[in-house]
Formats: sequence, structure tokens, C-alpha cells
Amino acid sequence: MSKVFISWYDGHNHILANQLFTLLKKNSFDVEHSPYSHQSGTYDERWNKWYEEGLPKAIKQAEMFIAVITPSCDGSIWMLQEYQER
Repeated sequence: MSKVFISWYDGHNHILANQLFTLLKKNSFDVEHSPYSHQSGTYDERWNKWYEEGLPKAIKQAEMFIAVITPSCDGSIWMLQEYQER
């Protein structure tokens, strides 16, 4: 099973981003993604140590890195940090 890391900013609110996510999972990819943003209304505990531990580990384990660019990600600082980590 290939491991994929998806960098996105509130991609779960974008229908095409969700379709990509679903398609990858249906085709047996092990998908990891950025934590949900605070603005999403979803508390994602991965933020606690994301930049110190979670992100480096996720990037190291990934065979592929996919950046999902949606209208809401314009100027996303966290996506820039994820790009720099890869």
C-alpha cells in the first residue's frame, strides 16, 4: 500500500478535494493529511505537536506528496511549512 501525504487547507470543505481523497482511499492508498483547521469547527488534536513531531513523521513515511490547491488555501502559512518539510 503506497503512503500519500496530502497538504490542504480546509480541503474537506471542497467537493473535488474530497473526491480525490476518496478515490485515493478506494484505490488502496494509505492517506495522511494536514490536521483540520481551527476554522473548520473540528478539533484536531494532531495540532498539539504537529510541526515538531507529526509533520516530519508524516512526510518521512510518505511515498508521495500531493498539494491540493483550492480557493480557500490562498496564503496558507501551514501549507508553506509543509512544502518546506518535504
